[in-house]
Parts: sequence; C-alpha cells; structure tokens
Amino acid sequence: MNIYTNKFSYFDNEFIKIYLTNTRSLNKIEYITISNFNDEIILKYKINDLNINTIDTNYTIKRLKDHINYKLSGFYFEIKPTFKKSSVYIIGYKLYLENTIYNQYPIVIKSSKYAKNIIVYPTNTITAYNRFHNYNFYYSFEHKEDKHENRAIQLPFQRPLKPVNLIYHYLDGFMKYIEKSNKDYNFICDLDLDDDINLKKCKNIVIIGHSEYWSQKAVINCNIFNKNGGNLIILSGNTMWWNIKYVNNNNDIVCYKLNAKEYENDNYTYKLVNSVDILNIIGLNFSYGGYGIKKFYNKNKYKSFSFSNSDHDKNENNHFKKYNINYNELIKKSRVAHELTDNSNKHIPGFYGYKILKNNMFNITSEYIDIETGEGDGLPVSNIDNDTILIDKDILHFKYYDVIGYDIGFRAGSLKIIGMIYCKKDDNYGFIFNAGTTNFCSSKTFLNKDIINIVNYLL
Repeated sequence: MNIYTNKFSYFDNEFIKIYLTNTRSLNKIEYITISNFNDEIILKYKINDLNINTIDTNYTIKRLKDHINYKLSGFYFEIKPTFKKSSVYIIGYKLYLENTIYNQYPIVIKSSKYAKNIIVYPTNTITAYNRFHNYNFYYSFEHKEDKHENRAIQLPFQRPLKPVNLIYHYLDGFMKYIEKSNKDYNFICDLDLDDDINLKKCKNIVIIGHSEYWSQKAVINCNIFNKNGGNLIILSGNTMWWNIKYVNNNNDIVCYKLNAKEYENDNYTYKLVNSVDILNIIGLNFSYGGYGIKKFYNKNKYKSFSFSNSDHDKNENNHFKKYNINYNELIKKSRVAHELTDNSNKHIPGFYGYKILKNNMFNITSEYIDIETGEGDGLPVSNIDNDTILIDKDILHFKYYDVIGYDIGFRAGSLKIIGMIYCKKDDNYGFIFNAGTTNFCSSKTFLNKDIINIVNYLL
C-alpha cells in the first residue's frame, strides 16, 4: 500500500486529500494514522468511517529526449484535521491484527500566526531523490550509464515515496528535538519560500537537513529577508546548489543539469546563480566544499571516522590512498586561517573532524564535534602559504565572518575545508549561521550536547 497527498503543505483545518494506490490491500487496513517524528500517533481514522472513492491519477515524468506517462489506480478520501501546533507530520496506516505503523508520506502543517522561527522542510530535495517509478534527478532504471540525459528533468511532487525513509533524510534528530522543545516555531516547505508573505512573520529562517534544490525566487526572498535584519540559520549542507523552477500549477519541479540549448528554449538558467553569489548569500558554498573523509565498508555504505596519526598510518583502507595524499602532508595543509581585515589573522591548528576554535561565541569547550560529514559546504580558500590556508577576502563580502569550526573533505581529488561559520554582511543585516554539513540535523549528531547547545542558542 502506497500513500501520498495532493500537496506537501497545508494550513491547520485545511482539507487534505489522501491517495491510496494498492486497491487489493484496502480491506486489510484498520486505521489511517498521522504521527510525529517521535513515533507518537497524533490522530487516527478508522478506515470504515472514511468516505472513500476510487480514482485514477495521471502524471508525467519528462527527460531531455522524451517523456513517460503513468497512471496510478486506487482510492482517495479527504480529512480536515485539527493540529495543536505547526510541524511536519507523517501519514501512515495500521493493518488489522498488527501493531506496526507503516509511515508513508510527510505533510507540513503551517500556521498564519507569528513565530520567532520559520523552519523549512526540504521537500524539493526529497522529490529530487524520490525513485518511485524508477526515475528521479539522479537515476534512470533502464540505463547502466547513468548520464544526465537519461535522468528526469521534470518530476511531479505528488507521488508515493521510494524509499520511504526520505521523510527522515538528514533531519530526524532535529525533528525529534524540536517536537519536544518549547521553542517558538512554524514550519513551511520549499515551495512556500517563493511567497515572501511567509517570511514576514518571523525573526529567523531555519534551513534543515539536505536543502540542495532552490528556486531563484526563494534565494532572492531569503537574501532580502537577511538584508532587512532577519537571521538565516542554516543547519544544512550542499545548500542552494541546484536551480529549480515550479511548473504545472506548482505540481511539478524542473531541474536541468546539462548546459544545453534546452535551457534557453525553456527560459531557464543552468545554475541557481554562480558560486560566488551563493557564497555571499549564505557564507559557504559547495563549490569550495565536498565530501567528508570516508571509510568504505562495502560498495554502497560509508562512514566518516576520526583517527590519530598512528591509527591512520596503520589503516590500509583509508580514503587518502585514492587521492595519493600523504597524511603528514594533509596535517601540514590543514591549518586554517581567515584574514578578512588587516588586523585579523587567526591560525587554526589542524585536526580531522569538526575542529572547534577556542573562544567561540557558543562557549563550546570540546576540542571537536564528532559529525559525520556527508556533503559539506566549504570555505573559499585563496591559497596555502607557510602551512596556512587563507580565506579569500577578495570574493567574500562580509563585514563580520567568524569560523566556528571546520572539517576536512575531498572533491574531484582535491583537499577541501568544510566550514561552520557565523557572519554578517553589514551592521544592518541579520546574522547568518551556517553549519556547512548535511549531517548536522541527523539523529547521531543530536546526541551531542554541543550541537544541542548551539541550536538552543540560535533558536
């Protein structure tokens, strides 16, 4: 049984249309459930009490060279639930004679009231990675060579999720935390960022998880928000990387990843804006970042790890060998300094992991925070001189820019410095905190008291 809805975000007391795709399993369902990330059932509906109708849903997945039409047969019903607070909830079902809740699909419940924090659930990235019917912005099931021209360029938002754990992708730790907190917040989804009215009732915009796919309008709205004194709290990595646009009455998302004539024909730009522009909007950029140092356990799974000099020298399966980088040379190069004013030149001792600087504004006393960096946004390094990596102040236009910590990563065979920063473009701007890593909001990260202290301070 697959479940999906007619859109991602709703106001409280708004009708929600829910689709069920497997007609043969309907008589096995006892309840439709709505749960939170702490596995608490908020609402449940007996299937026999619902007004269920049959329906065929049609949608199209487009590629550069063709398009594929799909039809989903099944049922739908509508509910008009009342929620106590704005959040992300998960629709699922319970079968007769079973206690398991099968969570299937996320919905964002918004509020029109003011809240200090507006938290953005990354529905664009979830859609980009959704493999239902074997196509997404990364994958094409019939081609062994997974080239960009074989992948989808247009995807519908409303289709079942595959895999379902995309709901929790890089953000389950934060969600469990925020649900149990007493913080003042409302949730919206990516599409809601295009309407700046959603950003006029808060002090902070909070970006969570893996927020990779952005519309140009959303970027502009967030930049204006920051310019007008609002704060950007980015608990994400690989942020603002791909440019998308919404089509088909905002039911579909479009993303091209090749520099081809089709972009011009579709009145569309290849990249969101260039990397320097994004750098000066959020303080970091994936162009200067990459992937955390990884230890491969098998073909598809990897995990970051910390090590000492001696441990590394004994490890024959480390990721350095692939790039022919000597560990001693890495340590020599991994001293970071930033030089943004004539009287500032801070040297940071080299360390693997999220090395935390002393005297940081969050009063973190740990030497480093153990975060497994999957994808990280980097510091703009100008050059390496006398074992010191310098920040390029000529392209980074911030009046205040403080490196809280950093990690070491790789991309395209090159050493990268992934950053955690706190900055302001000017006195009239709001601040920007950028965690710089996709893993900041994961469950493992949120076991760390330093991370919780940072988030408590910011929110």
